[in-house]
Amino acid sequence: ATIVAIYLLKEKIHRLTKTEIRWGKEWLKKKKIDLKEFRNEALILLGISPITSQCTHDSFTTIFIKQQFYKCSTCWGKESGFGCCEWCKNTCHKDHKIISGGLSGAYCDCGKNCHSLL
Repeated sequence: ATIVAIYLLKEKIHRLTKTEIRWGKEWLKKKKIDLKEFRNEALILLGISPITSQCTHDSFTTIFIKQQFYKCSTCWGKESGFGCCEWCKNTCHKDHKIISGGLSGAYCDCGKNCHSLL
């Protein structure tokens, strides 16, 4: 399963042989595992958010996951440690002044402080 997860994530940790790739695909098919679902679960196990279609707080609450993290100086000011996920950046903070925080292990403060109040 580890080889399959590495293959699906296209990591260059281990250069897979054609046999290993074929084995991974056959294993998923034999187990009747949905490729997208397996990929998402593998990402979560590695602590990386696979979700960009909703706020990561809605799925992971306050679990620190690796994701693109953004700071909204319009809402929180430049010096604040608060930040939001990519989905909130594009919806809740659209047309705001956004500062990219890069890839970070974090949870979405927008989801925690704003969405939960609705």
